Amino acid sequence: MPSTSINNNTTIVFRVPSTTNNSLSGISCKEYRIPASRLSPTFREQYRSPGVSGPSITITLDENTTEHYDIYDFYLNKDTVRSTSEIETYRKKSIAHTLGESIPYFKKSTEMTITPEEARIDYHNLLACYTLGATLHDHRFQDAVASKLVTTLRARGTHQTQLIRLLDANTIKAIIEQYGTQSPLFLLLVAAYARFASVNDIGTLAFSSVSGSFKSHVLKEMAGLRAKQHIDGVGAPDFVVSECRFHGHDFYAPCSLRRR
Repeated sequence: MPSTSINNNTTIVFRVPSTTNNSLSGISCKEYRIPASRLSPTFREQYRSPGVSGPSITITLDENTTEHYDIYDFYLNKDTVRSTSEIETYRKKSIAHTLGESIPYFKKSTEMTITPEEARIDYHNLLACYTLGATLHDHRFQDAVASKLVTTLRARGTHQTQLIRLLDANTIKAIIEQYGTQSPLFLLLVAAYARFASVNDIGTLAFSSVSGSFKSHVLKEMAGLRAKQHIDGVGAPDFVVSECRFHGHDFYAPCSLRRR
């Protein structure tokens, strides 16, 4: 059977399950219409659909929610990765700018710092976006997500321990199974755990069912950090020397994020 010719004029329609709040309103899926030219060549080739004709192709992404794809959609439009809370603030500021001074309390709400729970959601969604990048074969997006995780962990008031508490045995196992113990994401999480975990977190890790490989990597990373003690919420501008350590490109290859 002939396959669909995917060219720059083809529109890819992603159907993404709505978040819980949207589901309560009766909306089960949200559609994102993206020109094929903005997606990775590998993805376009893999999703050539036999026997399908027309100017658009619909693909359902069951593993992700709208919160995850909103981050990717923002990245495609702005060429930068923003967290869920930052995107929400961006939207509120846009509305406040449009409405002016008629709702001053609304402007004030955009200046609030994030709570630990909001930070946990931000970290959770960024990790999910890394997997979304793998699904879409968009390795540049994965590198951008890794860089966003690094810059977030460096920043003041980002509740770094909320990321640590997401890294339970099941999460680490899934990451190892999908990416391996030498993957950029695994090494990033090892570095984060070694730097930002509390004494209690380390004690819990030692007697947990978390992968022995993860434990050994964390201990090795901690060996070089013995002189440093991180206080949660304090900025960490010296967290890792180079973001490219956690990108997918080769060590000596140029970084696509720096070619703009």
